[in-house]
Amino acid sequence: MSADSRHTPENTREFVALWNDTVEDHLVRQLAQSLPALARDLSLDDAAHAAAMARPLVRALRLSAVSGDPAAAVRYLADAAEAGGGAAEPKTRG
Repeated sequence: MSADSRHTPENTREFVALWNDTVEDHLVRQLAQSLPALARDLSLDDAAHAAAMARPLVRALRLSAVSGDPAAAVRYLADAAEAGGGAAEPKTRG
C-alpha cells in the first residue's frame, strides 16, 4: 500500500480488507525470499523439479488451512528452503 493510497477506513469491512491486503503484501515479500531456495535455481519446466517444489507448497497450504495462520505456512516454506527443501515438520516459532 503506497503512502498516497492510505486513508482512514470508513467501516470495519474496509479496515479488514485493507488489513488483509497489508498482510498479503508482507507474506508475498517474505515468501519471495524463500522461493529461489525452494526452486534451487532450476527451471520449473522440469516436471520432476516442479513436483519436488510442489510438495512443500502443498504442505504449507495444508498447514495454513489447518492452523488458520498463513504466516505459519510462509515460515514453514522458509524453514523448508533453509533445510534444502527437506523440512519434514514445520518449526514452531513464537
